Amino acid sequence: MISRLTKSVFSSAPPRLQKWMLNRFIYRKTIERKKISPGQTPLFDTVFFEVRTRCNGHCKFCLASVGTDPRNDISMSYELFDKVLIDLADLGFEGRIAFHNNSEPLLFKQLPDFVARAKECLPRCYIQILTNGRALTLSRTEQLLKAGVDQISVNVYRRNERESIPRVLHDIRSKLLEPAFEENQLEVLGLGREQSPDKPKFSFVVSQRLENELLDSRAGTAPNKPQPAPLERGFCQYPFTQFIVSADGQVAGCCNDVLFELPMGNMKNSTVSEIWFGKEFSKLRGDLLAGDRSGVRTCRQCDFIGVKKAPGSVISKLVFAGLRDRG
Repeated sequence: MISRLTKSVFSSAPPRLQKWMLNRFIYRKTIERKKISPGQTPLFDTVFFEVRTRCNGHCKFCLASVGTDPRNDISMSYELFDKVLIDLADLGFEGRIAFHNNSEPLLFKQLPDFVARAKECLPRCYIQILTNGRALTLSRTEQLLKAGVDQISVNVYRRNERESIPRVLHDIRSKLLEPAFEENQLEVLGLGREQSPDKPKFSFVVSQRLENELLDSRAGTAPNKPQPAPLERGFCQYPFTQFIVSADGQVAGCCNDVLFELPMGNMKNSTVSEIWFGKEFSKLRGDLLAGDRSGVRTCRQCDFIGVKKAPGSVISKLVFAGLRDRG
């Protein structure tokens, strides 16, 4: 009830007032919390490896789905992957490593080997696999566990709300995870009786989604949302927090740039540091700090609100809930 009322109030506010609220209660607070300034760029907190440019999903909101993906089928070489890891180790990176971007990581046969190498090279990093679960089996899960993955998160995309969660996900929990971990080491979410210890050794998260969801415009690439929401956005945290490496070494400005239209550099001929602190990223970040998305098509056509979650205050949460899906 509160959410509906909140959205109604904010949707009826004048656009100038909506933009002011976004800047005052969302963007400014996020910039302060993440210690971002024009002359100081903190290191990213997540590295995304798109190890293969393929997905086996049929989501209506994603250009990378079966039947709409215009990309060539490219897989990342071990040599390129290792080069990035060594650079990350030199930078002292200790954040999250994920093996997805606009792709399905389980379609990459060498995934367990890549996970194991990442764990060896960056033992303090948190390694996540985000998958649609279509290719997830007991044996595949066991391989990833042995390789050192910290979390497997499954988005189950269903054609309608009547479809049930695949049986294999329950089997993974009961036949593989529960025998392998103590109760205080295992976090399981989304499969009925949930366990959620404070500091789990391994997390298995299942989320139920729909294939035909209407989400963000995804930098103008979402097949089911040809026009972005009318409320003009400003700041965006992604180019300040993400380092995304494609299968052929290109680094994108953000995860919504499906086709890597706005490359920041290429890991084949540059270092992570050279790209992250380079002129392309600096120009993009400067525009976003100024609240200007007009400079490049991908940002101009993107209606992602700019932050993943609302800053801490009550008013910030209300503004976020009211304007996140505006349009």
